[in-house]
Amino acid sequence: MASLAGVLLAVFIAVSVLPAVGLAQTAVQSAGQPQSGEFHIISRENGRFRGSHVVLRREQQGFVAVEYCGSTFWVRPTTVAWTQKEAEDGYELNLESSANGRWQAVCRDPHTQVKVQDLNLPANVERGLTGDARPPREFRFQEIRRAFTGR
Repeated sequence: MASLAGVLLAVFIAVSVLPAVGLAQTAVQSAGQPQSGEFHIISRENGRFRGSHVVLRREQQGFVAVEYCGSTFWVRPTTVAWTQKEAEDGYELNLESSANGRWQAVCRDPHTQVKVQDLNLPANVERGLTGDARPPREFRFQEIRRAFTGR
């Protein structure tokens, strides 16, 4: 009977105490790292919302790994291009997290930390994202035709 009581006591401790210890260790190990589940880069003008792009904490197809304020996130290449354009246009950008229905800045000025050129994309993709792409072929021929019209 004593051994059954010992086993029950061990099970009770394992179920009630050990998970709390594990949670405490996880909290200590991740101190200083953003923990909320939803992240967005948000553009604001005079404190008013303009637009946002989703940012993930884990890999997903079509997303690339970047580092904002010392933490790894996953974004679409178009998000990086968008942050550059929004910053060029003078808007405030922050990486923000939603906690209890309120958005809080996790990392300020993400556009200064990652550029499209940092993503190691094929040259034609990079040119397309930054607006440096060559005009499509049909437009080149139209331009040539216009150049010779009226001569």
